[in-house]
Amino acid sequence: MAAFRTHFSTGVVTGYLAAAASVVAPLHVTPTTPFYIFCGTCVGSILPDLDSDHSTPFTIAFGVLSMLAGSLAFAFCVQHREMAAWRSWLWIPPLVALVVRHGCFNMP
Repeated sequence: MAAFRTHFSTGVVTGYLAAAASVVAPLHVTPTTPFYIFCGTCVGSILPDLDSDHSTPFTIAFGVLSMLAGSLAFAFCVQHREMAAWRSWLWIPPLVALVVRHGCFNMP
């Protein structure tokens, strides 16, 4: 099986060529269509690597998910004013991020 770098670099090249072809071809596409083609091809190229629990895409996905969960926890605390904004900023986002990253990531 090919490595993550091989899949991703092939997806980047293929996505770029497909996006460029959509711009050059006499099709009526919106200005954002080449961007969506490129991003979709890049994401699709790393899907074969998601089968392992400790693969690079899996690790990246949990890292992004932990940052998003921490940010949402901060926004929730500030919006509902459950505690002073500076206190919630100090400990809630890192705690939620650590729980998601190390608690959920290492679940069997």
